[in-house]
Amino acid sequence: MKPIKLMLPGFLIVAATYGFARYTYGPFLAMIQNDFNLDHQMTGFIGGLPYFGYIIGTILAIWCVKRIGLKKPIIIGGMLATIGLFLVMSSFSLWLLMAGIIIGGSSGGFVWTAMPIAVTRLIDSSKQSVVIAFVNAGPALAIFLTGPLAFTFGSEWRLIWGVFSILALITLVWTYKVLPSDQLTIDRNALKGYVKKKTLLNQGKVFFAASVICGIGTGVYVTYAVNLIYDMPLSISVLSQYPQFFMSFLGLISLASVLTGLALKKVPFQTFYLLTTSTLAFSVLLLPLAFHWSILVLSAIMFGLTFFTYFALLVLWGLRRFKEQASEANGIMLLLISLGQFLAPIFTGYFLSFVSLSTIFVASGLLLATLLVLKPVAESTRKTSAMPKEHIPAHQGLND
Repeated sequence: MKPIKLMLPGFLIVAATYGFARYTYGPFLAMIQNDFNLDHQMTGFIGGLPYFGYIIGTILAIWCVKRIGLKKPIIIGGMLATIGLFLVMSSFSLWLLMAGIIIGGSSGGFVWTAMPIAVTRLIDSSKQSVVIAFVNAGPALAIFLTGPLAFTFGSEWRLIWGVFSILALITLVWTYKVLPSDQLTIDRNALKGYVKKKTLLNQGKVFFAASVICGIGTGVYVTYAVNLIYDMPLSISVLSQYPQFFMSFLGLISLASVLTGLALKKVPFQTFYLLTTSTLAFSVLLLPLAFHWSILVLSAIMFGLTFFTYFALLVLWGLRRFKEQASEANGIMLLLISLGQFLAPIFTGYFLSFVSLSTIFVASGLLLATLLVLKPVAESTRKTSAMPKEHIPAHQGLND
């Protein structure tokens, strides 16, 4: 398959499931809090529900991929996103809101568990890194759209979720037509060669620890950045009225993560990893220290350039590190990121009773700085599996 044929619908289905149904709640959390009269703890819980749904979706997707192949989980994910977003749009009770968030949040787990492996099946190995990085940037589009939609619909945030639902449905149909079925099946007999999850966890402690830390640190920023800016004594009229435009700017910058695959052709993997990690950590540390609008812009640029880029690096690290067990390893990695992003807003909502939001951001930035120590190592498991070796991309700086 030509890369462009998969890149566009792949980018959009990830935008719908991983973006609309997961990352867009943070910018509107204050509106949701006001509409449902929620306290800090409950608001934090609501903010964590998309990630909880993602955990459920990922667990189910790992099970499904082994039994029904790679295409159906992606399509199921698109359907769940459409349904979940529609439920949120029509939610006038807290229970319906929570159900919609969880159902929609689970969609990303289905899509992103299967999509990287689908890329290795459909795309030539020399172009897989570029395609994975491009598709991985899909949520940046969703985040970018939050500002214009907030400006268009104002406080009517439910209408925004109606737009999200329609876009998810259109993307679902396109993806269904593009993905072939015959090339995305799984040989169940070959799955007997998979190593046990306990073995994977033991062999990939650094990889999985980095996943959890990434989830916690970035979860605070994505969920609470708008709230932090809203409380800042900065005279920026557009941000005072529409703080979602900060996230739109961040999303626009995040689109640059599509270039990750190209960058890895020029820069060794480990060097690029360390540069990305240090920039990501500093961006989170910088935001609560903003005393001028230029600091906000700098933080958004740095976070935007590295947020989805780091996720892409984790996926590529997992594909290379675990080779034959890449599907299960990346599934566990996604689970751990989601666990971190689920816990981050819950802990934040709890600790806001004792400390300021700025303090929590500083702590999150310091936590992300530990990723400088948790870096890729050149190891690989030796079991056989369903994934052919010729489909595994090789990257500079990661040798067998």
